[in-house]
Amino acid sequence: MTVRIRSLTTLIPIAALTLSAGCGHDEERRVAAEFKPLNVKVIEVARVTGSKPINVRGTVQAARQANVSSRVMGPVVALKVRAGAKVAKGQTLLEIQPETSEGQLAQAQGGLAQANAALSLAERNYQRYEALHADQAASDLELDMAKMQFEQAHGAVTQAEGAVRAASSVAKESIVRAPFAARVMDTMVEVGDLAAPGRPLVRLESLDEQQL
Repeated sequence: MTVRIRSLTTLIPIAALTLSAGCGHDEERRVAAEFKPLNVKVIEVARVTGSKPINVRGTVQAARQANVSSRVMGPVVALKVRAGAKVAKGQTLLEIQPETSEGQLAQAQGGLAQANAALSLAERNYQRYEALHADQAASDLELDMAKMQFEQAHGAVTQAEGAVRAASSVAKESIVRAPFAARVMDTMVEVGDLAAPGRPLVRLESLDEQQL
């Protein structure tokens, strides 16, 4: 009796494996039947020459475009171009009256003149104390003080020169020029409008470069 039970126990897993394998083959055949092969026409690619035109659609536009703006703030006092005009590189597009630019430049120039006068006086004073010190008629402290005043006056001149350059730069920036040869596509301001850094003033498109 015991032997028979063991035999049944052994046969059951084997039968299960056989059924599983059979089912697996049936599933593969079913999937293969569902996905039938397709007929595909293959065309060989080859280079051909000929004069037959090819029609394509696209948009031709300028390779370079720019919305020109100003680096200074102020009202537009002159508009030199209009839409459709051709401009050369560096040509004036418009002019701006920067806020307080003329006053700043005049003030900076006045400060530079005063600084130069003070430097001239300090230099003569320093030279005088050098001569007195050589004759032992001036102390080391007096000579050092004269030298320090001369150096301070020289520094004041350097600072005043920087202020003049900054004010002059503002005046130059008041003239807005074309960055490249172009056609004026649009002007976004009129005389009297306020120009500000970053605000588009004139839109340009290049003349010599086009792209599809």
